[in-house]
Formats: sequence, structure tokens, C-alpha cells
Amino acid sequence: MKTSKISFGTIIVLLSIIFVQFAHPSTAYAAGTVGTGTPESCTEAALDTALSGGGTVNFDCGPDPVTITVTGAKEISIDTQIDGGGKITISGGNAVRLFLVDASATLDISGLTLSDGSLSGGTGGGAIYSYSGATVKITDSTFSNNSSGDGSAGGGAIYNEGALSIKRSTFSQNRAAGDATDGGAILSSGASSRVDIENSTFYGNIAGDSSNSYLNSVGGAINIRESNGPNTITDVTISNSANDASYGALDIVNANADLSLSVLANSTSGFDCSNRSTDPFVFTSTNNLIETDSSTDPCTAAVTGDPSLDPLGLQDNGGPTQTLALSPDSIAIDALADSLLTCGAATDQRGVVRPLDGNGNDIASCDLGAYEYENPGLEPTTTTITMDDPDPSVVGQAVTVMVTVSGGTTTPTGTVSITGADTNCTITLSSGTGSCDANFASAGVKTLTATYNGDSTHATSSDVEYHTVNGASTTTTIDSDDPDPSVVGQAVTVMVTVSGGTTTPTGTVSITGADTNCTITLSSGTGSCDANFASAGVKTLTATYNGDSTHATSSDVEYHTVNGASTTTTIDSDDPDPSVVGQAVTVMVTVSG
Repeated sequence: MKTSKISFGTIIVLLSIIFVQFAHPSTAYAAGTVGTGTPESCTEAALDTALSGGGTVNFDCGPDPVTITVTGAKEISIDTQIDGGGKITISGGNAVRLFLVDASATLDISGLTLSDGSLSGGTGGGAIYSYSGATVKITDSTFSNNSSGDGSAGGGAIYNEGALSIKRSTFSQNRAAGDATDGGAILSSGASSRVDIENSTFYGNIAGDSSNSYLNSVGGAINIRESNGPNTITDVTISNSANDASYGALDIVNANADLSLSVLANSTSGFDCSNRSTDPFVFTSTNNLIETDSSTDPCTAAVTGDPSLDPLGLQDNGGPTQTLALSPDSIAIDALADSLLTCGAATDQRGVVRPLDGNGNDIASCDLGAYEYENPGLEPTTTTITMDDPDPSVVGQAVTVMVTVSGGTTTPTGTVSITGADTNCTITLSSGTGSCDANFASAGVKTLTATYNGDSTHATSSDVEYHTVNGASTTTTIDSDDPDPSVVGQAVTVMVTVSGGTTTPTGTVSITGADTNCTITLSSGTGSCDANFASAGVKTLTATYNGDSTHATSSDVEYHTVNGASTTTTIDSDDPDPSVVGQAVTVMVTVSG
């Protein structure tokens, strides 16, 4: 980096500036932590503070589950990730909606419970309302007892106009209450809306007012309508929903949608599925078990009948969320024995490897819905991720995942599959434990899943660990600021190089400190732009790299001298010349430059 000659006093001032900058570093990938280690420290005010900056929000509330009750909806206007770690519930106290997601913003939720969100009238969405253009991602989370009130459009838990992704999550006892309120759990509506739901369970959700026989309310669990999509529902279980008897717990209305490998059964009012899409919208139904299809607007099914779901309803069957187990005689077990190609996700909602046969053996057949049946005759096991080191890691860094599998009268043998990374790995157990190295190609909060694949005497089991990946460290260098010194009003070309990580940084660098600043778009990690100064003096030019999906932010400072513009002074006249003693002489001058 080039230096400029400046006075000793100026050096002292500039050193003070540098000290302040290093004393207050910015964090590139974390908005904040809610709490300081105790339940009492996890308040709504602490949540508001953490959410205010976007980025990743996590919780330090002690070892036990904690509920944070909010008094107003939290508006998400910039990209935000909320990691509940499987212990945090955000409640609306049956009085307020929980989240409002603005267009162009992303809300990414993992390991969180959203409950008792409530909205009377308005657009709908007791827990989340997502505008067109917004993105909502939900993983390993639970939505329970949320409601949209009479006079609202519906969506007891979520009203979606944007892009909605749901994986390994459970929606229970949510309600779109009132006449003509649709989507007991989810209402997704609008030409640009789309949903992708995988390995999730919907239980006991209701559309409508039971005192009025659910009149004119459809989609006891899910209503998707007027959507160009694509909309996909795969490996999903929907049970015990209620809605208008004419339509289904899943109701598709003029939407491009695909339903596959799912179980829809036991609706307490109405059909289990109805499809009311007309040309040009395309609805496909592939390899589903639908107990009671709509007689006038059928979804069609590969398997028809009672799936024999656990009569006890939702239970803790392992994994981060509650699920509906399959009874041993369920016709959903091994329903598709053609080949692995007919199966959907590699694991079920709990993280249990697919496919297993009715005896818990790994074979080429799969069960329908969100739950893969395991023979209870096998000895149960517990899989624990004991280490994911280092955490946090940086993009491209090897993360060692260590796992222990225990249970039964003998030590479990076999393998454990680690998934959730960009480069996954497999552990071969030795004395019930082992490790392997995973790798991540992008920054963010990742969900690592360790799935024990079982052996001849031990059942499968799984564990989930949330892992933070930061962007690779970068170095930003101002290579030149030419010319230096410059003069007031002169264009100064600032050239910058950004390096670091296993790949070349991309994106932009912001140049500040001038009166007319500029932005560099990097090409092969370098670039330049022209800044301008309106006054003379020693200026502080700062180049701030704004990061990309794999690289963290960084900055550099250059001190630049600006001189006043060159001038020319001309005496135009001194009249009269010659003069006499005591006579006034008028001197006229012009200064230019």
C-alpha cells in the first residue's frame, strides 16, 4: 500500500481514527444472540435487538426450553436467519401475528416453535404473512395453535404470496377460523406464489368455524390457489383435518402443482384431497395414499385405504419434531417396492434412512408419507453428534463430525450417514463411535444430520446439530489512488484487489470518504472506479468489500492528499499610470483556475 507524506500532527489524528475502527469491528454473518445464558435474559426486547440487523439470530437462554411471548408482529425487511436450536418457542399469546416478511426479504427458520399467533380480520397468517417477492424457509420446526380470525383470508399458520419452503416440520392444531377462511395451516395464493413441502406432518388443522359446519372454508390443512408455481408436496402426511365437506384437507385450485409419495387420511370433515385446477393449470398426483378422494374433484391415488396411523396422534418418535407413526399393519409400509427411483427424500422427517422394509432392513422399497416404519423388534438406539469441529467454520474448511451410537445389549455396528453439508461423509463405527470430515460451500446456519443406518439387531436413529459457517476471510487492498496528491475536482482512480478463500471473491467494493464516492464490481478479484473531492485536505479513503455467499467482508484504508486547484493571478490595469504623488491608483486584478 502506498503512503503519502503528511505532518506529524495529522499522523496522530489518523492513528486515532484507525484505533476507533479496530476497537469496533463489525460482524459479517451474525445479527446477534438473544439472551445471556438465563431464561430471564431472553425477552422480547432482546429479540427485537437481535432481529434489527438481519443476518443470523441465535439464542443463549440456558439448557431448558424457553418461550418468548411477543406483543407485536416482527417485520422482516432484510435477510434473516433464526436458529432456535430446538429449544425456543416464540408465542403470540393468542393476541398477535408473529412475523411479517417484506418483499425481497428472506426469513430462514430452523429448530424453532411458533405458537399461539393470532390475527383477527386482515390478510391472514396467524404466525407468518409473506408478501409477494418474499422468501420463507422452514426447517425442523413446529407451528402449533396459530389462527387467522373471522374476516381474514385464512392461513391459520402461514399466508404466503411469495416463495415458501418447508422441510422436516410439523403443523398441528392451526386454524383458519370463521366463514370462508381457507387453509387451516397454510394458504398460498397468487400468480407468483409457490410452495415446496417435503417430509412434513400436518395434524388436526381446521379451516372454518365448527359451530357453522365449516361453511365455505376449504383446505383443512393446505389450500393452494391461483398459482403458476411450481408447487410440490412430497413425502407429506396430512391427518385429522376438517373443512367444508365438499372439498379436501389438501385443496388445489387453479395451480400448477405436483403431489407425490404422500399420505392423506382421516379427515374429520370433508375429503382428504380435492383438485379444482382447470386448463391451463396442471396438477399431477403420483404414488400417493389418499383414503377418501373428492368424488367430484379427485386428486387420484396409487393406494386407497386406511393407512393405520398411530391412534395416539403426534408423538416424539425421534428427530427434532413430533411425527405420526405408522402401525405395523399399515398399507403405507413398503407401498412402492419398484426401486429406489420411486422413493423421495433419502431420510424421513426424523432423519431415519429410507427405504427400510417392514423388518427395518435397508431394501429397495419405501413407505409413503413423512414416516419410515422401523420394526419395533429391533433394539432401539440413540445417535448423538458429540462434536462438529470447528464451529463456527469457514467456507471450504473441513469440519470433523464425531458421532456415538448406543443402545441394545450389544454395541451397534455399521455406518452413520452425515448429511446437510455440501460434501457429506459416512462414518464406519468402531466400538459404537467414529468421525468423518464434512465440508460447506456457502455461508449460513446449516443443519447437520447424523443418521445411523442400523444393523441386523439395532434400529436406526438420528441426531441433528445446527452448524454455523462463516464466509472465508478476505483481504481488501487499495492498490492505488491516482493521482495522489490530486487537486480539488480532479477524478481520482481507486484500484482495489480482494483476495482470500479457495475461490476468487466476487461482488462489489464500496469506496467511501470522497465527496463523490463510487462502487467497484470485481472482475477476477480486482477493479477500479473514479472518486472525486470537493475540498482540499488529507482525506480518508475506505474500500469495503461487501462479501458474497462464500467470502466474508473486509476493508482497507488509504490516506489521500487533495490540494487546492492551481490558480493564475493577473493585474489587468493600474490606472492612471504614470500617476503623481498622492493620486489614487485603481488596480484591477483577475484570478483564474
